[in-house]
Amino acid sequence: MTGPSGTSTRVAIVENETRYRGFLRTIVEGTPGYECVGAYASADLALAVIATHPPDLLLLDLELPGLQGEHAIPRFLEVLPNLTVVVVTCHKAPERLFPCLEAGAVGYLVKPLDPAELVEALHEVGEGGSPMSGPIARLVLNSFKRRAADRKDLDALTPREVEVLRGIATGSLPEEVGTALGISSRTVQTHLRNIYEKLQVHSRSQAVARFLASTGTIAGS
Repeated sequence: MTGPSGTSTRVAIVENETRYRGFLRTIVEGTPGYECVGAYASADLALAVIATHPPDLLLLDLELPGLQGEHAIPRFLEVLPNLTVVVVTCHKAPERLFPCLEAGAVGYLVKPLDPAELVEALHEVGEGGSPMSGPIARLVLNSFKRRAADRKDLDALTPREVEVLRGIATGSLPEEVGTALGISSRTVQTHLRNIYEKLQVHSRSQAVARFLASTGTIAGS
């Protein structure tokens, strides 16, 4: 990734901690082929002016005053649709990671970063990659492994059992699923017992969670 006409890649930073914001800026400005076009203490401040000095790459913290990082990502992409967003945060939890990726972030780096890590991440983005700290990459990989296992389990279900489970997953009651499929509620309950046994779960909610995970709903994985 480069700026227009092969110029330097323009980088903006949103980080509320003054010293760390300065650290990020120093590394960016010291890396050949990159320039810092703005460093902001909040997403709100950045959004107010970022269109005036548009970056190619945004390094975005999550813990910010006002608009939080993961909620800010869609706002930045609305203003600058071609912007590349990389999260730089201390948070490793899946509940912060996956919403950021769903919102459009292409990378997720965990603090503290040493200068070499940040430079490597900049180059990786420049080559079209998605830089992620080791623990984060493992989380993403494991989520795909879990979903692959869930999909394999769903392969054991009959087409009718999949129809029943899909109906339950949409929020329908067993009686409503039966009416929609032209079968009795007792037959629906029989299908559900078979589904529980095949998926090795013990409740309707667990079966639905497995179904949603296997069909690619990240929040359920």
